Amino acid sequence: TSWLSSVAYGSPFVALDEQMGAGHLNVESALENYKTGKYGPSAFGQQSTYVPQIGWDYGSVGLFGSNDYIFNQAVGGGYVSITLAWDRTVESTSGDDNYSSGDQFFNPTLNNLDVYLLPANSNNIGDAIRASTTLDDNLEHIFFAVPAGQYKIRIEHNGGISDAQDYSLAWWAGELSTPGDFDQDGDVDGADFLQWQRGNSPMPLSSTDLANWQANYGTGGGPLTAGANAVPEPCTTVLILLPS
Repeated sequence: TSWLSSVAYGSPFVALDEQMGAGHLNVESALENYKTGKYGPSAFGQQSTYVPQIGWDYGSVGLFGSNDYIFNQAVGGGYVSITLAWDRTVESTSGDDNYSSGDQFFNPTLNNLDVYLLPANSNNIGDAIRASTTLDDNLEHIFFAVPAGQYKIRIEHNGGISDAQDYSLAWWAGELSTPGDFDQDGDVDGADFLQWQRGNSPMPLSSTDLANWQANYGTGGGPLTAGANAVPEPCTTVLILLPS
């Protein structure tokens, strides 16, 4: 199977696939994502604050509020990956740290956050290129191919309990694939050479295929292009970003 044929890819109400998780697992890309640094959202009413196409944030959004992350340059097309996660501290009514059957918790309800990929000049979620709006968990995830254009990420706090919500956010708006990445797993390595040897290079075969592989060997590490070889685990990026 592939991410592109999964329910999660086709529905904004399903964040993860039962078998493939987020559709990709790449520790190198998680590290590269983290190394870019933390970038906060644009100030309210100001369009002059921008974020790079690869980045992350640990932020907060107020009840029924929203935060926008506007990319500082046009996305050249290809896949955009966005992962949003949040949690909350709960306290047992028993007065100690041990849970026993029947114990209750103060404020056990999770807040409901949603994430949208919008045209940069739009404030209407109805214009969303893609959205993740699940109701039954504390994670939203978008992994979707988009045309070239100017985009922004919007996070909305759509209820739950009456307080602000801290969250972790990671994004990667990269190229569709790197020349020489014949298996489309986000990097150029020995597996791609095997694909080329076996005649599984992009069709039609080109005299530049091997040169592309040699020139780009060891590069990549971005989001996978959701092929059949995607590893069935959630993305590690948010695991890095979540506080202990």
